[in-house]
Amino acid sequence: MTSKELPPQWPKGVLPLVTLFLFIAGEAVAFWPPSRDLPVLAQLHSTGMLLFRNELGVQAVMAAGAVAHIIEAAIIARMCHKKGLNLGHICGWMGITLLVGYFGIHNLKRLSAKRR
Repeated sequence: MTSKELPPQWPKGVLPLVTLFLFIAGEAVAFWPPSRDLPVLAQLHSTGMLLFRNELGVQAVMAAGAVAHIIEAAIIARMCHKKGLNLGHICGWMGITLLVGYFGIHNLKRLSAKRR
């Protein structure tokens, strides 16, 4: 398998799954008020309100997190392009990075180093 054939792979371990859950749950709590009635999300909402003082603070933090993931996805797209990956693989790596952030970038670097 050449470096041009580096298909996207979900990062190993439990931390990417925890990150995915917290990202989705945080976005839901911040921007979809009906989700705040669900047991775990209600607790997450009250924690967010305690830490960030109001709804706008929770929304600002979660929006900043979403922007960070978008920037990380742009970074990984550039990395993939430099490695000569095809568009399908680039989109896959971007999708993983949009969901779990830095773990996607780290996984691409790790797999690229193995292929050398």
